[in-house]
Amino acid sequence: MKRLLLLLFPVFLFSGILLAQNENIVVPYILKAPGEVVVDGYLDEWAFAFPLDHSQKSMPDSGRFNAENPGWYIADPYDCSGTIYMMYDDDYLYFAADVRDDEPGHFSDVSWAADAVEIYWGNWDVGDAIIPPPHDPGMPDDAVTGDYALQITISFDASLDTTSLMVWAFGTTFNEDPNAVSYRIWDLGDGYTLEGRLSLAALESPTTGNTMSFTPGTRIPMTWSLYDIDETESSADFQGFAYTPKGYAGWMGAGPGWQVCDVLETPRGMAWNDNADFDFVHPYIKRAVKPVEVDGMLDEWSYAFHADHWRSSIPDSGRFNAENPGWFPASDEDLKGTIMTMYDDEYLYFAAHVQDDEPGHFSDVSWAADAVEFYWGNWDIGSLTIPDEKGMPNDATTGDYALQITVSFDESLDTTSLMVWGEFAQTFNEDPNAVAYTIWDDGAGYDLEGRLSLAALESPTTGNTLDFTEGYRIPFTWSLYDIDETENSADFQGLAYTPKGYAAWMGAGPGWQYVDVKGGTFIDYINDNYPNLTALEDQQISLVPSKFNLQPNYPNPFNPTTRIAFSMEKASRVDLKIFDVTGKLVKTILNNELRTAGSYEVTVDMNGYSSGVYFAELSNGAERLQQKMLLVK
Repeated sequence: MKRLLLLLFPVFLFSGILLAQNENIVVPYILKAPGEVVVDGYLDEWAFAFPLDHSQKSMPDSGRFNAENPGWYIADPYDCSGTIYMMYDDDYLYFAADVRDDEPGHFSDVSWAADAVEIYWGNWDVGDAIIPPPHDPGMPDDAVTGDYALQITISFDASLDTTSLMVWAFGTTFNEDPNAVSYRIWDLGDGYTLEGRLSLAALESPTTGNTMSFTPGTRIPMTWSLYDIDETESSADFQGFAYTPKGYAGWMGAGPGWQVCDVLETPRGMAWNDNADFDFVHPYIKRAVKPVEVDGMLDEWSYAFHADHWRSSIPDSGRFNAENPGWFPASDEDLKGTIMTMYDDEYLYFAAHVQDDEPGHFSDVSWAADAVEFYWGNWDIGSLTIPDEKGMPNDATTGDYALQITVSFDESLDTTSLMVWGEFAQTFNEDPNAVAYTIWDDGAGYDLEGRLSLAALESPTTGNTLDFTEGYRIPFTWSLYDIDETENSADFQGLAYTPKGYAAWMGAGPGWQYVDVKGGTFIDYINDNYPNLTALEDQQISLVPSKFNLQPNYPNPFNPTTRIAFSMEKASRVDLKIFDVTGKLVKTILNNELRTAGSYEVTVDMNGYSSGVYFAELSNGAERLQQKMLLVK
């Protein structure tokens, strides 16, 4: 099955209050949920949540120690790939994921190696930093400053009937708690969708009383990981994707191994609320990192803004609905989808992931068809949230120039029409350089991917061309249409980001949105500006992965004391902790303790603890080793 990795590719972006004037890159954000999220695994409330895409084409080669250990990396997107989302409100952290996994749901021989989604975040403001300044290694819980960080791991067993939601900062597990996590597997069995919420009150530190919160207008440390284990269920075969540069793992703590995330609050589209019951996170169009391979796979669209077209994300006023209810699709099953755009110096790239119960139809008039539409102008509107009312200009004096591009399909999906509707009408039919598409194998819709030469869009009368100047805010909007009952234009339906009384083809003005023209992503920024970044140095002690060894405890079984031996070839800070079988931290033996190279042995006294299985975990900030111990009284 060749289906898009992920239904909701979202939004993402720019907060003029937060970002420095010269910051023109895409920085992740976490959005305040417009209402309490219903935890049902359907992901229909995640329009405009930022997409954290984990796939071979969207992750840098440095992901998860790839340079030192290629075995971490997953080459085939069908083995494991997916997108992670987050939102928040005053009471909860909400999280969701849409993951492709050929064998979803596995634990291994150690608790940390599992099919899992991980989220890491800290509650301190890093200002306008692109990467978090180095912080104390590990997960701080500082009662003086209030700095507090967490790792949350959501993992699944093979039958998907046991879920573990583990908070690693202070060893709390929320197992099978419907208020913490809910999930379902895709009907086709090739992955899973995850949706959940976690009470912020439940994340109060038992030692300091610090809590996690999200303050709009701040930029906080954050990062994410997606893991898979399904071949041998041995932790040696653990693989995954992580937004970490060479030499880092998220659990090493905030610093160059983490990203940053802007905390945004809804509503954002206050100007729109004057005309429609609708809020919109600031949209953007980003520069493609490299030329997009037009193959319909949509695996190169990480961080592209998604213009989400669902009944739940479009206001009732969309496309004249108030005057003509027939315009609006009756249900999401009839029509819904996500539209995306990127650019470079030569092309406009476009993509869409659409669910349509009868995809691909023309009607009795050329404009009424199953279609995706893009509208844009090339002039800067500055800080406006509603574009200037200019119609579809092609002004040789000012250079202002606007276009409508419609990509439509016939019933058999073997004829494609890409039509430019602006001052000059031009059709690019069946041109592989203009458009490529795929239909889902199950016939439920289609994926569209294409590119259109900017040079081909030069006006034949004025010579005006379309260009994307980084830092501009330009007029832009999108539409998604459907006709499949009678193929009569009277039955044409659609979804459009237009307030009551407007249509996009009326031209730039109150009926359009805008996009901020952005450069690369923050990952590009890190790779370009920190080419030699390998690891955080703390007091000249490198945290680069080093060979070290954790010996089996002796005696084992034991009562109540046992000895644990370990050795290390490089000086580093180490943690030695004891966990019970649920993953709860029960005893800390060494806490971020600086040790020189050599061999060590410590005695662990478990007097006062009940009989059972425990795990000793040794960590040096770059590697984690575990040994099973059995206490028998």
